[in-house]
Amino acid sequence: MKGFFQTRTRQEVLEIAAGFQSVGKETVVCAEASGRVLAANVVSPCDVPHFSRTTMDGYAVMASDVTGASADTPMTLKVVGRVEMGRPAQCALGQGTAVEVGTGAALPDGADAVVMIEYTEQLPDNSIALVRPVARYENVMRVGDDFRKGDTILRAGKRLAPKDIAALTSVGAVHVE
Repeated sequence: MKGFFQTRTRQEVLEIAAGFQSVGKETVVCAEASGRVLAANVVSPCDVPHFSRTTMDGYAVMASDVTGASADTPMTLKVVGRVEMGRPAQCALGQGTAVEVGTGAALPDGADAVVMIEYTEQLPDNSIALVRPVARYENVMRVGDDFRKGDTILRAGKRLAPKDIAALTSVGAVHVE
């Protein structure tokens, strides 16, 4: 083992590596690909996420409706529905309205922000008082925020880690080369 731990220059390492032959390619199920090296780039066939979704429990709103909201001057909005995670939004927002949402739920049409539940107070008349404003797209993940259709999400030569397997499955990959 003499010399095993000696330091090599980058060029020396490349020369040594050039002497190894490729082991070839094979296609494997993504779930079994961790630790393997990609043979080809992986390009996203779709936008991820493919729908705008919430990142907090609270109320989907139009950010412009809650501009200036504070504990001293709360804004009141009528609650017009609820969206459950895993189900499409069945309602849309109009001015002065809100929709109750859970984390990961689809953002209803017309909404561009989510006020965290901690900054709201339910009122007896099916409305809420908001004590904090939100910026447009706050607490929202928009279509394509992770990957856009056509993006190269992983490059050939990359050794796959569990997070890479998650990226592969998020774009619908079942097998990988």
